[in-house]
Amino acid sequence: MFESNRLGAGAMASSLRKPRRICCFICGNLNENGKKVSLFSVPKNRLDEWRHATGNNELKSTSRLCGAHFSSHAIIKGKTIGGTFFPYEKRTELQIGALPTLFLGKYILIFKFYSLPN
Repeated sequence: MFESNRLGAGAMASSLRKPRRICCFICGNLNENGKKVSLFSVPKNRLDEWRHATGNNELKSTSRLCGAHFSSHAIIKGKTIGGTFFPYEKRTELQIGALPTLFLGKYILIFKFYSLPN
């Protein structure tokens, strides 16, 4: 018998879906000055710590937070390969034990719409 090469309705529907846009759980950041924002996953074993740090119990293990919520010391820009560190701006990860500490309150919305005077 002949086998059909046609896609089923489910396969066709999934191929037509828009790509999922992942954004920051706290501020909704996707892009910053035309560049992609670094988004960091919530460590599953530290979910309660991150919920406490952000003051938001709706934070999930699948949520992402952008680099704006971490101190510059908490973000590593580069990668260690074979014991040698290679700095690289586009490759970011968090220090072990890093917690979000910046711009966690509701006032973050003010910064999105208004610029502060110099």
